[in-house]
Amino acid sequence: MKAIGLNQYGGPGVLEIVDLEDPHPGAGEVRVAVKAAGVNPVDQMVREGSLATFYEGIQPPFVPGMDIAGMIDEIGDEVDPGLGLRKGMAVTGVVSNFGGYGGYSQLVCLPAVSVAAAPVGASFPEAASFLMNALTARNALDELALPKGSELLVTGAAGAVGTYACILAIRDGLNVAAIAAPADEAMLRSLGVAHFIPRGEDAAEQVRRAVAGGVDAVVDAAGIREEIFPALRDGGRFITLRFWDDAPDIRGIAVKFVNVRDRVTDHDAIVNLVRLAAEGTLPMRVAAVIPARDAASAHEQLEKGGLRGRVVLDFTEIDDPAATWPVDELRRIADNDDFHISPLRENGTTYGTPTWIWSVRVDDGIYVRAYNGRSSRWYQAAMKQKRGRISTAGMTKDVGFEPVDGPIQERIDDAYRTKYAGSPYLGSMIGERARAATVRVSPYESKV
Repeated sequence: MKAIGLNQYGGPGVLEIVDLEDPHPGAGEVRVAVKAAGVNPVDQMVREGSLATFYEGIQPPFVPGMDIAGMIDEIGDEVDPGLGLRKGMAVTGVVSNFGGYGGYSQLVCLPAVSVAAAPVGASFPEAASFLMNALTARNALDELALPKGSELLVTGAAGAVGTYACILAIRDGLNVAAIAAPADEAMLRSLGVAHFIPRGEDAAEQVRRAVAGGVDAVVDAAGIREEIFPALRDGGRFITLRFWDDAPDIRGIAVKFVNVRDRVTDHDAIVNLVRLAAEGTLPMRVAAVIPARDAASAHEQLEKGGLRGRVVLDFTEIDDPAATWPVDELRRIADNDDFHISPLRENGTTYGTPTWIWSVRVDDGIYVRAYNGRSSRWYQAAMKQKRGRISTAGMTKDVGFEPVDGPIQERIDDAYRTKYAGSPYLGSMIGERARAATVRVSPYESKV
């Protein structure tokens, strides 16, 4: 099978396609043919090495990913028939990937109690977008076990975990104060939060003004830690979602780290959260769906922040080189001053040298040129064309692109001269070979 893994810790670029042995389920496990995998902050931590201690003694590649959706294709021995699982069933699941391979894989084996039937009517990306975050929120609230009427503060309340924490806490009968960006106030008030606090340096002070004496507890989904301590009453409780071994001892505030991996086999909780998602109580928010081969791009989006929903990796065509053409990456290049795309890697083979692609906007179109030469094999593999020297002008709308010729070429030349003035590659950008390789990316959409 193919997976997205890393052989060394680092930035998004360390993520690559790796070939692994097909796994088979053990006792009490099922195997899921993954169609979509959610991209979560914990995946970034795995990639960066923040969780390296948990991988000591394990040989790379390390495969991130906890949120998955797909189809059961094998069932191991000793799976409880009462779970109602069967081959061919669409499921959502949460993977505990320490000591094993994670959800960024074509095939994943996990405890049968860690999956549930996918919400009826949900797409695979939607089904892969919510469970780990919802389970994290449920875990935090269950750890607090606050009585009804208690005052709870949620930081990062408009994020994935924060939104679910607000929804579930209100259902539990708690009075919720929410800290988020001003633009998210209407959404959070629509959920029923009692108090909205714009994030900022004086957020804790504003909470104390809104809730006399301070809140009883905090779920710190934003990770702002002791900055928000003044919002708590003396002896209040503080839930952190990241390990914090040097938390200060202030006013008797009890700090507790909760780990969602403690709940990944809590089948009743998983089924209940999936039911709430199917009912529409828990939103399944997908910010973007990106081909699994472009996982590095997905992690770049995650690092930029500001997402309202999850970026999800599409594993349905990871074997198809034509699915690798990075339309989103080309748009990013057109809007910025970047012009480098890494070469395509497939089955251990690298097609071409790092590919230099230049992109500009003219009117409503994105126009791409590449110097035909040693990079041509990259194009050949990506477009399923036979090997040899080819012109990218051979691309057609069948793969989401339109060859370009005619008077527009002069305007494209001018755009390159303006955008890349002073570049040592400018001559190549406006030369005959590059002009012959001009294609229009937008408004055409890739069919993969």
